[in-house]
Amino acid sequence: MCEKLTDRKIVEDIKTKEFKINDYLSLKLEYGKTNIYIRGKLFKQCKYLLIDIPIDEITSFNDLESIDEAAERLDRSLEEEECDIIIPPETEFWGHCSNLQVWYEYNYDTRLLHSNLAFPLLRELAEAGDVVAKKVFREEIFERYINGIESVQTYLIEQHYLANLNDEEFKQLIIELIERENFSGLDLLDLTTSHQIKFKADEAIDLLFDPNYEFKTWVKKFLDKRPNAGWFIHRILNSLFTTNINLYKIGFKKCFFYVDNKMKINLPYITDLGIFNNEEKQEFFNAIDFRVVNDYPPKGALKKLNYYVEHGSNDAKQLLNDKIKNFFNDGNEEMIRHIIDRKYIRYLEKTEVEKLLEHSFDQNYEIK
Repeated sequence: MCEKLTDRKIVEDIKTKEFKINDYLSLKLEYGKTNIYIRGKLFKQCKYLLIDIPIDEITSFNDLESIDEAAERLDRSLEEEECDIIIPPETEFWGHCSNLQVWYEYNYDTRLLHSNLAFPLLRELAEAGDVVAKKVFREEIFERYINGIESVQTYLIEQHYLANLNDEEFKQLIIELIERENFSGLDLLDLTTSHQIKFKADEAIDLLFDPNYEFKTWVKKFLDKRPNAGWFIHRILNSLFTTNINLYKIGFKKCFFYVDNKMKINLPYITDLGIFNNEEKQEFFNAIDFRVVNDYPPKGALKKLNYYVEHGSNDAKQLLNDKIKNFFNDGNEEMIRHIIDRKYIRYLEKTEVEKLLEHSFDQNYEIK
């Protein structure tokens, strides 16, 4: 344990006071403002430390898990830059010093500071070479995402802190969230990041299915609360695609019929519809409103519709044909050339093609 606050050497002159916590972390009161320094370099970050709730008294909140939770309990009023209560600069300075001192003594436990200060500060301490900070940085990210309130999880996601975890740690994070039925944590996970995590077939079955190969209760609850969670569940199901295709199909269908229309058109697109028979595919097509592609960039919309046309969707074919005709009638040269190059025009009757070319502004297109 380090020295008590009252015993610590304080460097003082007319304009400044300095409080040194360790070789890496110190604070200065400069012209009435408290600044944090890491290895002598100014740390530029909001110093929102809940000075009205000293962290060494946090144990008095029996059901309180963190300063973040305290902030929410107080209706976030202390996050405002201006407050009705005016705190003298020196009093504020010693409050910050005391809080950061206790934070250090408790091995940089991020529950003791607001997350928007604790994590940036901990990251910079680790990068500066602080051995304790290096040791606990990834552990704190993992633990606070698993156990933190949703606002903390959102902060860690938005500020890309989970990218500091390696693949094995990230995989374990997902497993822990599943076992704890932490739906907010699962729902917030970045799909691109989670996609790189590879589950083994037996792991996927154990996580998602009961002995009767029905989705486990937690999966059903997750899908009920957050329907588009089917997208995330599908990421785990992917490991069954080459090992247990029948179980994959069962899981895929359940995910598909939970998600909204936008997801409904995307989910089959990332798999191979060829594994399903015509009856199953038609069931999917009947559930999709293909008009959602109207919100896509033009080339992306045609590509997605073409995929479904190739698998037998008449609705997708009709919409694709309508879009092709519109691009020709509008004289959109870029899209006309794109349509011809990608051979989308093959879905039109020959007489329709001739009529479109006849009325286009440029008749020098070569149809192959």
